Amino acid sequence: IERNTDRMIRIVDDMLLISKLENQKAIFQPELFPLRNLVEELDLTTEGLLSLKKQQLKILIPDALKVYADPLLIEHVLLNLIKNASSYSPEKTSIFLRAESESNKFTRLEVIDEGIGIAEEERERVFERFYRVDKNRSRKEGGTGLGLSIVKHIVRIHGGTVEVVNNEPKGSKFILRLPMNT
Repeated sequence: IERNTDRMIRIVDDMLLISKLENQKAIFQPELFPLRNLVEELDLTTEGLLSLKKQQLKILIPDALKVYADPLLIEHVLLNLIKNASSYSPEKTSIFLRAESESNKFTRLEVIDEGIGIAEEERERVFERFYRVDKNRSRKEGGTGLGLSIVKHIVRIHGGTVEVVNNEPKGSKFILRLPMNT
């Protein structure tokens, strides 16, 4: 009962966040900050989760790369993507966070896993509320089915885009593009 109650609380919290994002009632406070610093803090936050499956977070982000975004919202995006990558990847694999400037107009941020991948026909749907690629696995992992929808909404608030592509030879690559303008 306690597990189901916790899950329902997470679903309600996620639904409230989506509602705020859709209705532009979420607090949006963008600032210019070094992306690597935020990601290194996340590394500490996700260490316990990743250690359960003996996974590693590999950070490939230049020290000097700055992003103009809301740090709390970007942290939420990255946490969701890292949790998903961990859930759908086997033990003893790596999750890569890579970022670079793209044409001095966008910051391109990639979250790459070595998991099961996502079939081409399902890639657009993964950003829908409650959509699950593997319904049985997701339920066991405890997700709400709202994480990627939240990611999409937060990236849109920033004026950016998010997509998922195959990561050859296996896994998925989530690509975010955030405008660099201040």
